[in-house]
Amino acid sequence: MTFRPRPYDPDRPVIQTEAQQRAVMRNFGIFKLRGLWISCCMLSEPNRSFAQAAIDAELVKRGALTQNDHARETARKRLKKRERESVLDEDGWDTPF
Repeated sequence: MTFRPRPYDPDRPVIQTEAQQRAVMRNFGIFKLRGLWISCCMLSEPNRSFAQAAIDAELVKRGALTQNDHARETARKRLKKRERESVLDEDGWDTPF
């Protein structure tokens, strides 16, 4: 079975609820702000700090973690996953969960 994308149909009805559409747009906006925060590294230092602080304020306003908190949380989850995967049973077998 091969994956075939659905052909574009502008008359296709929208099957998402209004709340789902708002959530998708909110998450996409947060995604774009995080990308903008990363691209601020090309600015000089005073401008970079100002721009990143403004973006962090916008992220908080939208109900998301600041970029530094988000990076810290992602690193913590990765470390926890690595620790969980490296744990061995007494028998020397990997744990199934």
